[in-house]
Amino acid sequence: MSASFALAEDPKVPVQAEVVFASTEAGTVDPALVKMRDTLAPKVKYLTLKKLDSRKLVLVKNKIETIALPNAKTAELSLDKVENDVATVKVKVPPTDATYKLAREKVLYVQGGEHKGGQVWLLLSQPQ
Repeated sequence: MSASFALAEDPKVPVQAEVVFASTEAGTVDPALVKMRDTLAPKVKYLTLKKLDSRKLVLVKNKIETIALPNAKTAELSLDKVENDVATVKVKVPPTDATYKLAREKVLYVQGGEHKGGQVWLLLSQPQ
């Protein structure tokens, strides 16, 4: 009986959400963001990466979680589904709206727009 109850329950996925400021101007790169710098290097060479905010969220199917970004935009995250240990997450940062697959060992990099001469990025991963 408890197994059928578990199946009826909406899936929940823990997500680590980090808001990062990125700039091509000379500066410092937070040690925790070296992987981001290296991942994005083929497209753009960021010389400054600074974590502005970090929080743990629990995404529940069809429930929107919001994150205020420093450039007056709001990111909206919602869980679409979970299949084979991979979460399908909808991310809306106006004017864009996209759906991503978030696997356990993956980090999603979502651009959040212009901010103070650089860019705001939203990094999504499953907490370790």
